[in-house]
Amino acid sequence: MKLFFSEHLPHYESYSFPYQVWGLQEPNDDRNDLLSRGFLPSRMKIGLWYLARSFRIDLTKFIASSENRRVIKKTIPYHFTIQSSSTYKISNSELLWMRQYIIDTIGEVAISDHAIKRIFSPHLSNTVFMWRKQDDDRIAGMVPVMVLKGSMFYWMAFLNPAMNASGLGSRMMLEAIQWAQKDGLAHAYLGTVYKPSALYKTNFSGGEFFDGARWNSSMEALSYLVEKHDGPDLFRDNTWLELAGVSTMSEYLKVLALSEGRQDQAGQTVDSQEN
Repeated sequence: MKLFFSEHLPHYESYSFPYQVWGLQEPNDDRNDLLSRGFLPSRMKIGLWYLARSFRIDLTKFIASSENRRVIKKTIPYHFTIQSSSTYKISNSELLWMRQYIIDTIGEVAISDHAIKRIFSPHLSNTVFMWRKQDDDRIAGMVPVMVLKGSMFYWMAFLNPAMNASGLGSRMMLEAIQWAQKDGLAHAYLGTVYKPSALYKTNFSGGEFFDGARWNSSMEALSYLVEKHDGPDLFRDNTWLELAGVSTMSEYLKVLALSEGRQDQAGQTVDSQEN
């Protein structure tokens, strides 16, 4: 992957110089590896990735909860089928209700028609999950999915507004996770968590998020980040350091290095910084 950085809202007084990290996928790149490093595919351009607060489910730790089972019971008339994205083409009528769903849930110009078609293309997803109601041929919901050797990336759900299917969105994500687990995959990537409205993803056991340095399983830490709108960067944020179980940046760097199996290197780096 070739990395490049786009400057974003620097704050010179605190020596904070943020950059959006972008990556261009190269021919030999393993997309599963890119996901594991915190990158997500962009719908803007095929082969473009961005580093973000990605959220995933460790499928070795996922167990359906009583709330998950309640969702399934509530939406029992719905069932899903799977189709290869190479054989599926969005019809004009489907594009119409997908566009309306985006307007209703996200906003008028959030995602263009071209972007919708792009994420359903074989370049960005290789599988399409479709949900229908019993005795009704209409599609109630769809999700384009990138299924890889060890993981699955769940792009986003589209629900047909005409179906008025209460609870179906939760069922769709849950059944996709269960399918990935039964298929022997290690992780299900579910996008990002930046807004309170995205915290529903934490209702699934085995959740963890990329905090910029590692995969973090603390949902308390995630909730803190969702509510954090200003202040210092995390290495200088005392509350964040406390959530990580340390009191100084040097201790945090040691923890991060140890988590990567680089204990000796961490000690040398921290010692040189403190001298």
